[in-house]
Amino acid sequence: MLTLQLLRVRTRNGAIFPLFCTKEEDIELAKKIIHEFEQTWKTKEKKAALEDRISTIEESDAGSDYKLVRGLYALLERRCTFKSSDSNSNGDIGTNNTVINPSIDPPRIRKEVFEESSKRGFALTELERREIADTVASKLHLPSHDVVLKTMWSDLDDNLIIEHFDTIGPEALVGWYNLSLMQTLLFNCTKLDFYISGGLNWKHVLRTVKRLGLMYHLQQPQQQQENRIICSLEGPLSLFKLTDRYGTLLAKLLPSIIFASNKSRDRDGGNGGNGKWHLDAWIVRKTMDGRKIFEFKISNNEIPQLLADPYLSFPRGFSTEKEEVAKSSSLYYDNNSFDSAVEEKFAKRFEQAETGWRLTREPDPLVLSNGGAFIPDFVFEKYDRKIYLEIVGFWTKEY
Repeated sequence: MLTLQLLRVRTRNGAIFPLFCTKEEDIELAKKIIHEFEQTWKTKEKKAALEDRISTIEESDAGSDYKLVRGLYALLERRCTFKSSDSNSNGDIGTNNTVINPSIDPPRIRKEVFEESSKRGFALTELERREIADTVASKLHLPSHDVVLKTMWSDLDDNLIIEHFDTIGPEALVGWYNLSLMQTLLFNCTKLDFYISGGLNWKHVLRTVKRLGLMYHLQQPQQQQENRIICSLEGPLSLFKLTDRYGTLLAKLLPSIIFASNKSRDRDGGNGGNGKWHLDAWIVRKTMDGRKIFEFKISNNEIPQLLADPYLSFPRGFSTEKEEVAKSSSLYYDNNSFDSAVEEKFAKRFEQAETGWRLTREPDPLVLSNGGAFIPDFVFEKYDRKIYLEIVGFWTKEY
């Protein structure tokens, strides 16, 4: 996900759509920025030098877009671990993936320098400046005044050094950027309707919906040509006040909707569906005439070819909030696993019987009267008829 300031969209006739990267020029731009990160990491230059070269790319590339360049930069920055320019590799990890040398504390050095300077008055000469630094070095048991002068600003953002950069290919970076654009667009989403094919996909996406604390309602519109189940997501906060908290949760759900069908498409029995999905979102945007609501529609047929699976985009070994959200979502499940040994045994024996009926595990949900979902264990299909089977596991009244 990106910040709203870096969101690139187009609006027309009440509709809104992200400006995806689809051209060769976009891939070349991504390659340039990746190269700058790799060079900065190898040469151990300060972050300020990297910023200067990125600014040069913005100015030199005639077709470059500031938001695009900075968006790619922001994604690559998350794949870096930074350390202060005086740190060693044995330091602790601080905020923003910064390694801090435990033996030197720049904020404390600055505090001592300012306090000593206030006692003596302004240091108007190099000698007075050195005397203050010597006093602070002696007080903090540092080797010399040079250490004080060198490290007192070493923890500032411009003075950081890339300790490790988990590189990525330009196509993968552009794909990750395209996904991030859609997620960022959903920050100001007030309502989201989506359809996805396959009961197994529904099962895991709805599991993610519950984990994120979202409210959902299933329905089967009578006017639609296809027999599709629509899931509507809207929360109590959106009813009374426009808030980005709800939109952020929808953004976290988006990868589950887009990639779930791909994960289970090759599953035996065909219940992964054919990778079909569709979503319809209502986005609040500020305009010259005030806030307006735009509609964002996209499906598996309209998605750009360059779209990165978040599992492949996250750097290995990095523990970030976004990575934990992705790992705990519905994207990571075993397509060949059954909920129980009884189901697996039944499915194998039924296939061996060769009855002519097609057996599909976990078909599309059945919509309950309260708008909830019930996904049976199996469905038998033959002669344009469907017969559902649920293997009862618990003898309770509710079950």
